[in-house]
Amino acid sequence: MRTTIFIRILLAALLPLLVVLSLVIATINVIVYRNSTDFAREAAVAAARQYSRSLTEKITSARSMMRVAAGALSNLDYTSPKARNRPKATIASVIQTDPTIYSAWFAIEPGLYPDGLRYYQTIMRGPDGVVEIHDISDEVLADPDKSVWYNQPLQTAKPYLNLIQEYDYGLGRGKETIAEVAYPFWSGDKVAGVVGVDFKFCDLYNTADFEFAEGQKFKLVSGSGQILSTDGQKTSGASLFDNGVEGRQDLAAALSNNETYFAEISSPVTGEKSFICLLQVELELGEENLFLYLDVPVDQLYARANLNVELIYSTAFF
Repeated sequence: MRTTIFIRILLAALLPLLVVLSLVIATINVIVYRNSTDFAREAAVAAARQYSRSLTEKITSARSMMRVAAGALSNLDYTSPKARNRPKATIASVIQTDPTIYSAWFAIEPGLYPDGLRYYQTIMRGPDGVVEIHDISDEVLADPDKSVWYNQPLQTAKPYLNLIQEYDYGLGRGKETIAEVAYPFWSGDKVAGVVGVDFKFCDLYNTADFEFAEGQKFKLVSGSGQILSTDGQKTSGASLFDNGVEGRQDLAAALSNNETYFAEISSPVTGEKSFICLLQVELELGEENLFLYLDVPVDQLYARANLNVELIYSTAFF
């Protein structure tokens, strides 16, 4: 009898302590979970920003090389054999310097070479290494509508950047989604020709450098939502909104308005609840906007937060 009474007294004394302890542990869990999920979202945004800066740096680097190449090709005496070899040597150096550049080319207006002809040449990365091709006819170069990448810098004497262009290099891969950078070069006070590079979006970056959560997907998308590449792999030109925009109107509006976007919504790609991050890749040239899109399923993004909560409960009660 006395033992029973003692147990009851002990339980009565311990019950408030257990309630208080449970409340403290629950409060700690809420704080830990909130801090862990905040940290996970911040890590995702930080990775996306770092990725975006990396893309900006690579495209800016290509532009800088073209500016240097244009300077090297300006005011040459093309009656000299040494000068005649300079354009080819210049684009060969460019493609050897930057592994993300897929092809480099030059075109020189008629009248500079002794024979009076227009010259064009491309060096590109083929399946078995770097190859030389002459895939553009004089007729195409002379037509502004068929060779905007050449005629626009030629006529405006300004740099040219086309962020989204589909082109078939004739290597059996079909059309590749590429960006083009071109700079004019001079002979006296006249534009003598244009030098440029192409790079494929799927070659621009290595997602392994930015891994922070299982199931994450980085995509490059246009302002219209066209997917240009996914985790460095070629895509077939699908859109973020092939499955509709319902529930994703704010994301579509952010693309249209060139705005940054962070939210947990139903993924437009997988349909899962995901943390979505959208950042514009900052560039100074080009009419088409380029965006970095990050998609991470929330159960993967918050996996560590859930584990922290489980560890606190197991430590406290077991």
